[in-house]
Amino acid sequence: MVDVRYGPDPLAAMLDPWTPSNPNGQVVSAGDDPHRGVPRRGISAGAVVLVLDSGQVHWFVGECMIGRSPVSASGADTLSLPDIGRRLSPNHVQLADVRDGGGPQVWATDQGSAAGTWLERPDGVVQLVPHVPTLLMLGDVVVVGDSRFRVERN
Repeated sequence: MVDVRYGPDPLAAMLDPWTPSNPNGQVVSAGDDPHRGVPRRGISAGAVVLVLDSGQVHWFVGECMIGRSPVSASGADTLSLPDIGRRLSPNHVQLADVRDGGGPQVWATDQGSAAGTWLERPDGVVQLVPHVPTLLMLGDVVVVGDSRFRVERN
């Protein structure tokens, strides 16, 4: 138990994962993120990396089904997200890491979810059209229900 009436705020050390700090504890802008583009240990080279708003990191190669209680018929990776607001479908959105002659690409396909899947980009926010694959750019933020995650590559 922590007595928050006196002393420093115990949660003050927790930073928003979108505002990283440097070793001196100073907050740096997202454009100066020292960890963006740096390979992470224990993650396959070239894997798609999802950095959740909670700070949690999930990575996959191939396909990943994301939702409240996702099931993949093809045996692809799954990521179950908390659904406090009851806005996630069991299979909400599927991400696919496609590697063809033009280089690796990440595609997102909303699985017909009731609340939709949203994509935050520097030029605005768009809603994915259900069952239509949408090309993601590295750094895009995908919003599903109450969760957000940034798409990166290791």
